[in-house]
Amino acid sequence: MIVCLLMGLQVAAPAPGTPVTSTPPESEQTALVEGVVIQASVRGKTEGPVQPDLTLSAEEIEATGATTVRDLVTRLDAEINTGDPDAPPPVYLVNGRRISGFQEISGLPSQAIQRMEILPEAAALSYGYRPNQRVVNFTLRQHFRSLAGEVEKGAATEGGRVNTRADADVFRLAGDERATVGVETRRDPVLFEGERKIVRAPSATAPYGLVGNLASTTFGAEIDPALSALAGGRVVVARAPDAAA
Repeated sequence: MIVCLLMGLQVAAPAPGTPVTSTPPESEQTALVEGVVIQASVRGKTEGPVQPDLTLSAEEIEATGATTVRDLVTRLDAEINTGDPDAPPPVYLVNGRRISGFQEISGLPSQAIQRMEILPEAAALSYGYRPNQRVVNFTLRQHFRSLAGEVEKGAATEGGRVNTRADADVFRLAGDERATVGVETRRDPVLFEGERKIVRAPSATAPYGLVGNLASTTFGAEIDPALSALAGGRVVVARAPDAAA
């Protein structure tokens, strides 16, 4: 049996010098093509075939001088609004998708925008809106971080009051995820009329003065006969003592 096996191997083996050829299966055969066209979807592109009327790159957005999305929209109001007083507000999109409203992105820094597109009213139909609404699409950068702060102070020209407002915003982009944390504080002290020497006499609609004047519950009547006796005359209006404050 060993001899037969060896003979079988010798018969199956090719003769010396004979080239070995093999035909690949039909599924593995290749063909030469002239060219290959690869189509890739543009990130943040809007739905439908409607092309934008205006497209701004990141460099062009920076050139407007806007610091936030709200500021950018204000500067481009003439291009965004149709001028029709009966037209609804524009539709705002982020990366080609609907959002809850403009307030969701109004405070974002303009540096986070990679591309801005202003589309005609026909594009609104693709998102279920009315055909007379403009569409504004913001394509955000894939990775972005920012920390912004602002402090405002105001004072009365004659003194007596200084109001302060301070806010800080932290914004982060990571792919399609974005996170925003905002903190705002205000201080608006009260400015009394007494600080401006304003004295209001009681009237039928306001029997008590706003700066502490006293009057009778009956308009025009004296406050108290005893007070009139001390004053030496009929007292209808009296200034509250400073200790009462």
